[in-house]
Amino acid sequence: MNIKLSTGRKLKLRPITRDAKDDFADSIQYNHVENKDGNWDKLDIKAPQKMITKWMRELISGGDFKKYTTTPDGIITDQCIDELDLVERSDFFAEVLKLVFGGNEIASDSSSTS
Repeated sequence: MNIKLSTGRKLKLRPITRDAKDDFADSIQYNHVENKDGNWDKLDIKAPQKMITKWMRELISGGDFKKYTTTPDGIITDQCIDELDLVERSDFFAEVLKLVFGGNEIASDSSSTS
C-alpha cells in the first residue's frame, strides 16, 4: 500500500491488520473542552510525536528516501524518519487515520449504548 504526502514524497506501507487498527485507534487521544451547557465536546485529535514515530516504525516499509535503511529486523531507521519534516509527519498521521477509520476520522463514542 502506498501513500503520497502533500510534499510529493511517496511512502510504502505495510498492510494494517485489524489488530493494528484497533491498537492505533486505542492510542489516539482527544482534546476536550466543556461547552456552555456543561457538556464535553471533542475538539480535535492530539498528535503526539512519539505516537507518530511509533506508527512510522510499524508501518513504513519503503518510499522516497535518500537511502532507505532498516534495522536487522526490518524496522525503518531514525536516519530515514528524520528525513520527514513536521508537515510530512502530520500528513503521514492524517493518511494513517484515513486507513484506520476508513476515511472517517471521528470514532464512535465508547460510552454510547446504541
